[in-house]
Amino acid sequence: MQVVAANQPVTALDVSTDNGNTWQGTQREDYNYFQKAGGGGFGVDTLTVRISCSNGAKVILRNVGVADSTSYTAPGNC
Repeated sequence: MQVVAANQPVTALDVSTDNGNTWQGTQREDYNYFQKAGGGGFGVDTLTVRISCSNGAKVILRNVGVADSTSYTAPGNC
């Protein structure tokens, strides 16, 4: 996954497979994408994504699909 057009530096991207009850961290790659540490998928078709920014703000997106070449617009920005 990649975060585009954030107005603050992104410090973390976490995902949840249970609508935000628990969170799994991701690893930022050199090419500015976030991936599950150790590779592989999350085993579901949609995720809840939590983006953390350098100013302490967090943005949560629900029902984010994991299919290739899809994009989602966040409800806000950092």
